[in-house]
Formats: sequence, C-alpha cells, structure tokens
Amino acid sequence: MEPFNAGEVILLTNLLPPNLGPVSSISTGDGHSCAIKADDTVQCWGWDTGEVPANLGKVKAVGSGMSHSCAIKFDDTVQCWQGDYNNFGQSNVPSNLGSVKSLSVGSYHTCVIKDDDSVLCWGGGTYSTKISKISGPTGQTNIKSVVAGYATTCVIKQDDSAECWGNNAVSQSTVPDGLGPVSSISTQEYHTCAIKADDSVQCWGTNSDNRLIVPAELQ
Repeated sequence: MEPFNAGEVILLTNLLPPNLGPVSSISTGDGHSCAIKADDTVQCWGWDTGEVPANLGKVKAVGSGMSHSCAIKFDDTVQCWQGDYNNFGQSNVPSNLGSVKSLSVGSYHTCVIKDDDSVLCWGGGTYSTKISKISGPTGQTNIKSVVAGYATTCVIKQDDSAECWGNNAVSQSTVPDGLGPVSSISTQEYHTCAIKADDSVQCWGTNSDNRLIVPAELQ
C-alpha cells in the first residue's frame, strides 16, 4: 500500500462501514479500526487492515495496532492477522501460548495476560528498531492488566501498582516516584497517563504540545 499522511488516516478511520450495524466494542489502531459486532464477529476498516481470517469465528476481545490486529476467541485462544507489515512478527502468535485472559495490541507488538496472571509480549518496539525488553517482567504472576503502546508497555499489578518498560527516550516508561495505586493506565509514543486511587490523572514523559498538562477540571 502507498505511504499515507496523517490526514488520510483520520479520514479513513472515521468512515464507518455502512454495513457495520450495532457493535459491543471497538479498537482503534494507528491507521485502522476493528469492532466486535452484535453477532460477536469482527469487522475492520481503514488503512492496511489486512483481511479478517475466515476461520476467526466469534470473539471476546479485539485489538488493533499499526498494521496488525488480534482477537481473543471464545475458547480463550489468540488469533492475529496483518496487512502489509509484520516486521517483528507482531502477528505471529507463539505456538505454546495457550489460553489467555486479556490482550493489548501496540503499534508493533502484542501483549497478553496468561491464565497464570503473567504477561507475555511479542513483536518489536518501533517500525525500524526492536526494543530490548519486549517481553516484560518475568516470573511475575500478579498482573491485573496490560497496555501496549507505540514502543512502551505498562502493566497494573494485583496491588494496583504500575510498572512500565520499553522505549524510555523521554521517560515515558519511568513510573514516577510516589504515583501510588492506579486503576487504569494508557501509554502512547511520547507519554503515559494513569488514573490514581483518588480518581485524579497523572501523566509523565515529554511535555511537548502540553501532553502532560492535565486539564483543571480533571483534577
């Protein structure tokens, strides 16, 4: 597929398919979106979505990255597919993965929480550079949730503390001292934000374009 600019991506992902109908959940990637329809099947649209596998069947969850998507099927196994790019094997599900509880799809990598509450990730960190710590914390079976971003991954542990790893060029994976328990976390290319125990928001990373300035009405 030909290169695109940001304006084209926004236009394509905002054009909802006329036959989409009711959906139960939706995931937006870098250039495409996927939704779970009322019949629990998946439909994707936008740039470089790849073709949804004919054998995918009904799913519980779906995630979208740069050029790949993954879903948790009704038997709790994971199936992924890709468009033009699979540079780091981000759509290659490990053969011994087994069943999972949840998944998160980043731009160039995929992460899941396994049945034993450990986290497993595969793929790469950016379009051209593989990050050195893609797999995340090893030996830990206390992971509650995982979020895969552009080249950073974060987890919330059972004690509600946060841990992040991956690209740390602007400290986006360095969890601030004193952050405390969190209920939710989100990470993007240059910054990370979390909802704290008191329901306030704290962000870290680079403050270019005022990324870290939380609106007063959220404080």
